[in-house]
Amino acid sequence: MRIRVSIVIRNYNYDRFVGNAVDSALAQIYPETDVIVVDDGSTDQSRDILRSYGTRIRLVLQPNGGEGAAINSGFAKATGEWVIFLDSDDVLTPNCASRLVDAARSPDITRIHWWMHLMNDAGRLTGHVQPTGPVPRLGFEESMARYGFMISFSQSSNAYRRDILARILPLDAGAWPRGPDIYLNAASAAAGQTAFVDAPLGARRVHGENLSLQNSLVVSVNHHALRIYPCLETELKTFMGPQRAARFQMTYPFGYWRNRLASLRLDPTRHPYPEDRRDALVRRMLVCATGGVPTMPAHRALKMLGTVVLGYMPRPVLQKVYPLLVKIARYLPLYWFGSRTAFRRTATLGVRAGMLWREAFQVPAPASGRPDIPAGTVTPHNSSTVGAMSRTLPPSVRPGE
Repeated sequence: MRIRVSIVIRNYNYDRFVGNAVDSALAQIYPETDVIVVDDGSTDQSRDILRSYGTRIRLVLQPNGGEGAAINSGFAKATGEWVIFLDSDDVLTPNCASRLVDAARSPDITRIHWWMHLMNDAGRLTGHVQPTGPVPRLGFEESMARYGFMISFSQSSNAYRRDILARILPLDAGAWPRGPDIYLNAASAAAGQTAFVDAPLGARRVHGENLSLQNSLVVSVNHHALRIYPCLETELKTFMGPQRAARFQMTYPFGYWRNRLASLRLDPTRHPYPEDRRDALVRRMLVCATGGVPTMPAHRALKMLGTVVLGYMPRPVLQKVYPLLVKIARYLPLYWFGSRTAFRRTATLGVRAGMLWREAFQVPAPASGRPDIPAGTVTPHNSSTVGAMSRTLPPSVRPGE
């Protein structure tokens, strides 16, 4: 019996993007694929666009309840043994589902992760791939202790085994209106092993409304983002069970402390942690900048410089220039430190017989309609980073045992 794959697309007011996402899901060359689209209370033209697909998709229309509620509804309709939650501003390569099935070769694999192309607002590939550097192949405990999260670059770059999702879902929609993939990635990794597909199997769209940008720029969203990691720690300990939770250690990542310092500096009267002190937060950020996920030295230097600026620039000046600083910090690593030139220096080390590295980095001419995303077939980074499986606890160790 063939493995079935469900692609669940979550949409809210992305009428200019959602058609591309649906088209990419319907274009999968793997036949045992079904497509579910959850429209979470859109007020733009999204629903008219989605209705035009007729019976080719299963459409769920619901009032706006946030990302957690959309994931719950989509999973309830999914029939596949593996499930992808595709953001409606992203797309998948046509061979994504087939590569996923090829990677799901062991019963111990509970999560599959792949690289993503980057594309701009118009759907044109930039020529860059996330991650911008080598990715450590770590299991749950080590990754959470070292980085505070499981390696991932967008919700759309992950697939989850259905029986594991059944133990994680439904989410508390009130606790996870944004960012539920952080919990899905960690909990699914805690239940077994993560398989890494060493190729880009989709494209992440970078534009002015991405969640990571809003986390920094919008105070109310920032304050929600600050609640995510304490909530994540609590949820994981419950999921793992008391014996394993007693050994669990979690480190909060650089982005958490950046948002916390920004909240303190920019809006101290509404800052949710009255015990915070600027110097202590700066020190935490500097530690994370030097010891976090491996990046290029220039990227680490940018993080350290940004930390000092955020911590000690006079508040009136900081309030005026902060949006610009955030955009520089966001886009520079993606489009400079992740430059095509850097990839060309390392890509050939991962090329296997019959594969052309340029397939992963070509920039197609602008075109209307569905973005022309090349199918992922190569390893963007050098061979020392390639590992089929994460290092994790033995398969006999399961949540609650």
